[in-house]
Amino acid sequence: MIMILINFVLLVMKKQNVKYLITAAIIVITLSSCLNTIENLNVTGIAEFLESSYVSPGTVDREIVDPLKPATFSFKVTIASTAELDTATKVTLALDNSLIDSYNALNKLTGADAAIPVPLAALTIASYQVVVPAGSTGVDWDLTIDAQKMQNPVNNFYIVPVKIVNAENGIVPGSNFSTMLVRILFRNEMDGIYLMKGYVMRPGDTGGLEGYFKGFEYRLITVRSNSVKMNYGQAWANGGSVGDIEAGWTITVNNSTPAASYPLTITDALQGTNFAMVNGYPSRYDVASRTFFWSVVWGSATPKNRGCTDTLVYQGPR
Repeated sequence: MIMILINFVLLVMKKQNVKYLITAAIIVITLSSCLNTIENLNVTGIAEFLESSYVSPGTVDREIVDPLKPATFSFKVTIASTAELDTATKVTLALDNSLIDSYNALNKLTGADAAIPVPLAALTIASYQVVVPAGSTGVDWDLTIDAQKMQNPVNNFYIVPVKIVNAENGIVPGSNFSTMLVRILFRNEMDGIYLMKGYVMRPGDTGGLEGYFKGFEYRLITVRSNSVKMNYGQAWANGGSVGDIEAGWTITVNNSTPAASYPLTITDALQGTNFAMVNGYPSRYDVASRTFFWSVVWGSATPKNRGCTDTLVYQGPR
């Protein structure tokens, strides 16, 4: 093919002017380059992630709901081709921490704010290869993460950096969507749905606000590795006068040293110094039963004339 084009150029040189000669030469160079590319690469399609971090670039987020159990996540590896593949195609993946370095540099993340790789000890990956069956356009790739093998998982910015390395049957990694930054979000072990029982104090009440109660459902939401926030404020005994999320208390446990139970403190951002823990009561979080016990008082009166003694028992993830 190239020889035919060269002969064509020679013919033009004999019969036409320089303008046509230049045009013919460009045709030769362009077609020659295309032919070499096709012959050398033999490209029939591209391999990509269905979810990708290319745009922005950003992250593909996954959340570990229960940090006490390993969590498995699936990601789709796809093949885009002009024709249906008639043979199975193996695609090879790899972890590449340089992707995290590039992400931090682009987003100007340094120090404690910078993303870091999930430790290999916390990762279980059955294989770095997937096989897309003949006639199919994609297949799942799985990874499992054990949060208990990670240091301070709630506060640290953890990422699993994955890229497509190569593939069979003339398939090549896509130029834009062959990398994936999987950000792992965490809930701490106290996060979840709880049932509350206890006693609410409101002296002089005649409407059922004071008294014993049980069966109130609360959702405790991760704030930091050792603290959670109630999804609404303390309810009265009859279930009325429930505040919204802004009225929810923040519960912080002192779990710096492993123990069967941890002392806790509760703060109320709205009441500030008008809110206090009851001295002498063993407010605590029991690890084995995942249960909170506390006693608090609030109000501007002296002594404070509002309070409660509550027990929250874990029911499951929210």
